[in-house]
Amino acid sequence: MMTTLDIYSGTALSDRDADRLHAPVPPGSPTTPPASSARSEYVRVGLPDGPALRPRCPMLVVGGNGGSGATTTAIGITSALTQVEGSGWPVVVDATPAGGDLARRGADEHRCLSSVQAWLASIEPSLPSPVEDACGFSSLGIGVLGRTENHLPRRETFASVHRLLGDAGVAAVYDGGAPLQANGIRPLLADPRVPVVVTVAARADAANRLMPALEWLDEHCTEFVVADCAVVVTHQSVHAHRGVSEHLRTHLGQWVRGVFDIPYDPHLALGGPITWAQLNPLTRTAYRNLMQEMQK
Repeated sequence: MMTTLDIYSGTALSDRDADRLHAPVPPGSPTTPPASSARSEYVRVGLPDGPALRPRCPMLVVGGNGGSGATTTAIGITSALTQVEGSGWPVVVDATPAGGDLARRGADEHRCLSSVQAWLASIEPSLPSPVEDACGFSSLGIGVLGRTENHLPRRETFASVHRLLGDAGVAAVYDGGAPLQANGIRPLLADPRVPVVVTVAARADAANRLMPALEWLDEHCTEFVVADCAVVVTHQSVHAHRGVSEHLRTHLGQWVRGVFDIPYDPHLALGGPITWAQLNPLTRTAYRNLMQEMQK
């Protein structure tokens, strides 16, 4: 007879615990898909917090709409992770639908011409060396794993990408770009161990378009993803609307994890490669504070 193992601790379960593990889910449990849904959906389940259930590092950054600063925020969070001991090797991964400018903007020291697709096609993608070979690098030493517009090989998804990177000891931060409804990132949205950051530009029109995006998350991934996500307001212009953040805190403060600000930074506004040392100290502090909040 095969022994049932606890999938988080790797220890054998007693017969009684194994029976409970395999018992039908009680009605109304958060792991039960909506009965009214006739189509197959990813459903984000509710899991208790704890070091065995909640890895400290993986994150998904998505845009509430286009041009919201998802890529710069993903790079900033990954850079801040270099200061967390025992977090693994921080790598920012392009998970956008067709490949964005992550490789160009994140790798200020060495830009690699490889991609997520090339890494997945390697012989042993779960080993650290193939990941390193496929990455560009920042001056802080973070890895930057870009992608092309081609489909992932071998019928891979970002669920398997996340698993393989974890096996390789990587602390992955995914740049999901926009729209957040993209099919490619559904497996990450469905994983309760991957907290979500939703970025929105500090403009009134962008703030107004955020609510439909959060309603979509609530409908397709349950309330757990919305309650666990952080809304990040990126100030991309010196004339950015300063009332957006307070407006969102007033109307979303009890619904999401929190609303955070990334201040205007001339270095980010240039649109070129991002060098951590050239960011305004207030910007670096904002990324560190956001990273620390998402690790709780």
